[in-house]
Amino acid sequence: MSVIHNTAMIAYVHATAWTGRKYDAEVTAELNRSKQAKPDASRVNKLLVDKSLLIPVTRVISKLRADFYRRSLPWSEDGGRLMPAAMYPEFLSIFNKAQDDLEQELDIFIDAYRNEVKQAARRMGAMFKLEDYPSPSNVRSRFSMKFYVRPVPSDGDFRVSLTDDLQEAIKQNLREDIANLTDNAMRSLWKQVGELIEAVRDRLSDPDARFRRGLLDNLVEIISDLDKLNVANDPHLRQLRHDAMSVIEPLRDPEVIRNDMVQRAASAKELKALADQYSSL
Repeated sequence: MSVIHNTAMIAYVHATAWTGRKYDAEVTAELNRSKQAKPDASRVNKLLVDKSLLIPVTRVISKLRADFYRRSLPWSEDGGRLMPAAMYPEFLSIFNKAQDDLEQELDIFIDAYRNEVKQAARRMGAMFKLEDYPSPSNVRSRFSMKFYVRPVPSDGDFRVSLTDDLQEAIKQNLREDIANLTDNAMRSLWKQVGELIEAVRDRLSDPDARFRRGLLDNLVEIISDLDKLNVANDPHLRQLRHDAMSVIEPLRDPEVIRNDMVQRAASAKELKALADQYSSL
């Protein structure tokens, strides 16, 4: 536990987005009556704006979540994830850029939204209700991204007025809880690495399979970052990274893999050996 307490933190990313949808009770009741259905048989949710307008904004949020998940490990049920201290500066920079990107995309979207409201009566027909459309400032306020961190709890942080025996029992329970959470986080990392190695190996083993750049990039990135993600200082993970670095080097250039069948077969063989070597872990 002391290793985790000193090398990682619990990180949170909370993001909200306006969906552009509005439930219409009147149209819902009309539809269910016309279809001779029960009142709760269906719900009509109107799409107030062209959904394509929201895609650039929501893409920024989705990318931030993906970047967060790649640089952290599962931890608590409240959404907190274990982030290595070594990853914090990198992700903070990513988050700050995402905030800037979100503001830029919102500037574009809000301009388009104003025009959508003007055209809404024609687009929505008899379903149009002006009160369905929030003000531009209200819509903008519904998009947000927050990033914050908390320390990993330590048994030394626990102070209440209980007998020594009870305090020690609670501290022991906390130590066991942190140990289990740490174990789950590291198991998740091992699983992620193993699945990526096997996925790339399977693609390389099939000479007719087309490669997705993202699959190769994901494997290269996670192997390169294993030292940072290895918050429990697992010696087996350190060894895996060492053994894998020479194997993934040719994968840094997907064009080589696509066009050089000899290198492709060699990389597939090396990845299989790597997967077999660490399969028990």
